[in-house]
Amino acid sequence: MCITFIVIANVLLDVLRNDYEDLFSVFGRYTFDTFCDIFVGKSCNLQTDLSNRLIEELDALQKYMAENSVVAFMFGFPLDLKALLTNGWSMLSLLNKLRKLSSSMTAFRRKELQEYPVVGSQLSFLDAMISRGDLFHPSIISKELLIFLLAATDTTGNGLTFTFTLLGMHPEIQKKVYEEVITEIGRDTPIETHHLPKLKYTERVISESLRLLPPVPLVARYLNKDIQIGDKTFPKGANVILYTHALHRNSKYWPNPEKFDPDRFLPEEIAKRPPYCYMTFSGGPRNCIGKLYAMMSMKVVVANVIRHFRISSKYRSVDEMELRGLITMRTKGDIDCHFSPRN
Repeated sequence: MCITFIVIANVLLDVLRNDYEDLFSVFGRYTFDTFCDIFVGKSCNLQTDLSNRLIEELDALQKYMAENSVVAFMFGFPLDLKALLTNGWSMLSLLNKLRKLSSSMTAFRRKELQEYPVVGSQLSFLDAMISRGDLFHPSIISKELLIFLLAATDTTGNGLTFTFTLLGMHPEIQKKVYEEVITEIGRDTPIETHHLPKLKYTERVISESLRLLPPVPLVARYLNKDIQIGDKTFPKGANVILYTHALHRNSKYWPNPEKFDPDRFLPEEIAKRPPYCYMTFSGGPRNCIGKLYAMMSMKVVVANVIRHFRISSKYRSVDEMELRGLITMRTKGDIDCHFSPRN
């Protein structure tokens, strides 16, 4: 898996050396390409095929879904009539396009597996589901793939965008990350899986970025039993939304919460806090299934990019960013983050 991250991250270096339209889109294309390669076993090459506007269409779909309060529709729930009467048809068109993409990926991989069978650790996520056709109907496989695609692309891509922007805002922290990467890996040494656990400060930087600017600003849950919190009872059957963006800035758990401080994630500091005051990857038995995948991907990209670029930003505080929180969070316009090649 790490080899795939590196190969695609090297393409990302070429993208950052040239002009690009939107940084969220740049990292979204990287995460989509890695998803396709690792989960589907198919190269999509969105980083080099700029005529493919899929990432931009995913963002448009988010806007439609959030603005019309039909987030649940993508999971098979009834469509709100109001949404259909406003821009719902555009949303349906985009959803249909994504469903066709997911179905075509599934069909492509099923045909390949018939011609060139793979076994054991070589099986991708999609391969594993296809191989258990007795458990997964083709339509279920396509839906699961679509959910993973939507969940993996924006979250990791936006997390990388925010992390690099924060590094640009804090050159002293950027310097520490660079020094750790050079010490533990080297300037030109190919990054391998065994390098990643050594990047402890880099991981703290990523974790602090995900606290301060969580790519997913809220977590929703359906209650299957009554829950008592303080003097309030939330009844079985209720839908509950936890606003992680506010939780992560609660001064009760995070002193000086607006400050970007990676050392909050030193082991001794983590031990002082309740485990559920940090919910970037949700929590409990239904936490994010891709959290280890996401952290591995982000560490590879941060390490690879910082070896080759200096990052800068005009922001002096996260309050200067005009944030837009839909299903995932990003800035309303372009984000100020620039990459200058190192000598």
